[in-house]
Amino acid sequence: MTVTKLDRLARNTSQALSLVSDFNKRGIFLHVLNIGKIDSTPSGRLLFNVFSAFADFERYLIVARTQEGKAYAKKHNPNFKDGRPKKLTDSKLKYALHLREDEHLTYKQIAKEIGVSESTLYKAFRRVREEEKMCFSSPRQSPRRAFCFGP
Repeated sequence: MTVTKLDRLARNTSQALSLVSDFNKRGIFLHVLNIGKIDSTPSGRLLFNVFSAFADFERYLIVARTQEGKAYAKKHNPNFKDGRPKKLTDSKLKYALHLREDEHLTYKQIAKEIGVSESTLYKAFRRVREEEKMCFSSPRQSPRRAFCFGP
């Protein structure tokens, strides 16, 4: 079996050791591209254990640094938000509703125009319809012209 890096083989050292032990029992050799061939000899097992421990350590360092960076950003940046930024902003959504209702464009055309996928539009339009049910008590109001965004 060939892997690019040792940390791609398993999530932690114990899992990596278990996998390599299983490979050795079945006669499967492990080849790590940046290390070399790992065999079942005592020196091969020693090297694997050391490299596996370092890969595990490195992974935990990355996680810790990431969490520290996020904590710092949350503390010092009031606009910090976890996760990926939304591609469909409120202004783009309003424009998309305008294109759908007034210009009678298809979802595909709207998605291309504002730079999002069709599924993103479907989800957003569904969310708007659900919020309209909560926002508008009068059936005479035009829900597509003025809508609210819930909390």
